[in-house]
Amino acid sequence: MLALRDNLVQCFSALRAHKMRTSLTMLGLTMGVATLITVMTIVQGANVFVEKKIANLGTNVFQIARTPFAVTDFTIVLKALKYKKSSWMTCAPSRKGAGTAKRWGNG
Repeated sequence: MLALRDNLVQCFSALRAHKMRTSLTMLGLTMGVATLITVMTIVQGANVFVEKKIANLGTNVFQIARTPFAVTDFTIVLKALKYKKSSWMTCAPSRKGAGTAKRWGNG
């Protein structure tokens, strides 16, 4: 069994002998960690954004839309857009093409 000192000597001699491989490995590890941190930061920021948008709605908001909120099949959206608007959907649209928003109660 080799001593710890012998292992370290062999390790550093291999790193000195293969400088290009060592530098590319270090670069790859650095880029991987930086990418992971960036993606996690973006996801966390998106979560905060969605939480704020939902919190702004309040508890007395009811939204009606012609199309489903989450779409997995585009044919469902096309089918929903074919139907004529009903008379009960007369609220002002919250944003173009997104449906309507109506506050109930004292708001």
